[in-house]
Amino acid sequence: MSSEPTRQPNTVDFYRYFLTRYPGQTVSLIVLFLFASAAEGFSLLTLFPVLKVMLGGEQSSDSGAGRYVGDLFAATGLEMSLTNLLLVVVVGIVIKGFLSWVAMHQVAKTIAEMATSFRLDLVGALFRADWTFFADHPTGALSNAVSGETAAAASAYNHACRSA
Repeated sequence: MSSEPTRQPNTVDFYRYFLTRYPGQTVSLIVLFLFASAAEGFSLLTLFPVLKVMLGGEQSSDSGAGRYVGDLFAATGLEMSLTNLLLVVVVGIVIKGFLSWVAMHQVAKTIAEMATSFRLDLVGALFRADWTFFADHPTGALSNAVSGETAAAASAYNHACRSA
């Protein structure tokens, strides 16, 4: 036996596994979550000029956020009024919600595919296994592996996507 301790998988290994096993789904989720975060960030950034206008300040853009939002409004030709600012906030939040919904829909589809793939891999390994090993173990251990363990692995992906 080797005297070296076995290396425990870490978070990077966890994400690397899903990225290599399900590359299209994982990359699309990352892109969707990035765009959703950008929409939310921009709508929150627009709140600073909204608060300034609502608190009786002028609509000038003295702060960095105000200047940035003012430049974007000028580039699009929109007037920087309270109505337009609030509209940008609401649209940003709606876009964020929609992109998050699409991403979580993709997560659900990936989890279903993942659980099926795990079960097929496990059943394939069982057919190649030495059955004398299973003769000495209760049948519940095998059925638990087929149902419970695959669901737990798919659930790990779900939690990883929700925490991102």
